[in-house]
This record gives sequence, structure tokens and C-alpha cells, in this order.
Amino acid sequence: MKNKFNIVPNTPLFIVTSSLKPSIGVFDDQQRFFQTINTFDSIRKKCPNSNILFVDASTREISINDLNIISNNVDYFIKFDEKNNKDIIELSRMGMKSQAETLMLYTVMAQLKVNPTLQKLIYSTSRIFKMSGRMELNDGFNIKSYNDTFGKYVFRKRLPSWMNKPRISDYLFTTRLFSLCPSLIDNYMEVLRKNFELLNYVDTEHAHFKNIPEEYLVEFHTVYCKGQVASTGNWEYD
Repeated sequence: MKNKFNIVPNTPLFIVTSSLKPSIGVFDDQQRFFQTINTFDSIRKKCPNSNILFVDASTREISINDLNIISNNVDYFIKFDEKNNKDIIELSRMGMKSQAETLMLYTVMAQLKVNPTLQKLIYSTSRIFKMSGRMELNDGFNIKSYNDTFGKYVFRKRLPSWMNKPRISDYLFTTRLFSLCPSLIDNYMEVLRKNFELLNYVDTEHAHFKNIPEEYLVEFHTVYCKGQVASTGNWEYD
């Protein structure tokens, strides 16, 4: 765990969730590693005054050298492990991506409330972005687009469900990049609790659409990020 946060008022926070060494996916470990470094580089380029909190739930050991490189590219590093975060690692090992990420995010949100360093950070954070590892911010990303979103979640505009007969929701929100006001941390923890109850039937994207309160919701036509899907290698542009 490394801390070099820039504690300055109105600073965005990017929470980058990852499994550098997962149990599934078409990319090898080296490819995933360099794609993740590109994630950090894109944040620094498009939003240079931001803080990056990197969260990893790898199912296999990461070398000391790679851990040091990651630590030097982020402001705070939380490495989940089998000893202290067994449930998250086990879900990740089983390929239950939605469940693993939901529990990971819930744990991080809880840490933002109780960890003294992270509590201090939140007081100066203007907006919390959740970004999937290996994604990159596109040229169109502009932090000023979020100036009028206090007290709101921001997602890319809803998409129709790909399921033939949706049981939970006819729509979904892509979750590769979305954001929330720090005032919504407690609300988002409740959303995540509700989401987890649905994940036997739908993925996290459908669950987010179902449970994000409409009164706190803003939808952007695009959130300006891109990346390759781990399961197929296909490029997605959000």
C-alpha cells in the first residue's frame, strides 16, 4: 500500500479496479500489465491534477518488480490478497467477475469512510471516477463536463439489454467508466448491496441500471473511454 495523495481541494479521484493476473481472459500477463500502465498514463494526460487509487485482486502472485512499477505510477495501491480478502479472491478465481468487482468496490467504499488517510482524501475530492483497469480516457474527455454534477451519478447513456428475456431490467449501464459525487458514498454502498442480490440473474451492468436512484442520475451520450474487452479482445468505445 503506497500513499502519495495530492490533498488539494476539488481534486478528482480515479479508482482503477483490476486483476493484473486473472483466471480468465485472452490477454497474457505482460499484455495486461502494459495495458494497465496505459490506463494510468491516460488519466495523467487528460486529468493531470487527479489522484489515482489502484485496487487489484489478482488470483496469482505479482512480482515485486511489477508491484513497484505499479506503485510508482499511482497515488495509493490496495492489493487484495487471499489472507485478508479471501472472498474477493475466490470470486475472481472462479471467474465471477461481476460478483468480485461488486465486493471489491463495496470494500473500497467502506475504506473511504474508515481509513484515516482515505477519509482525509475524500474531504478534498471533487468527484470519484470508477475506471476499469486497461481502459483509457479518450481525447474527448474533459473534467469540466462534470462541473454541474454535484450530488449525481454520471453514466454513459443507457443501452438496451442484450438478454433475450430480461428478468431484471430492459436496459444496462456500461461500468467501464462512471462517476459519482463523494456525497453519494453511502448511497452507492446501498446500491452495491442491492446489486449483489441480483447477480445470480444478471451482470453488474444490468444491476446498476436497476438500482441507481433515478433522482441522482445523469446520463452522458459518451464518457470518452476506450479499451479491449478481456474475454474477446474486441475494442469498446464508451
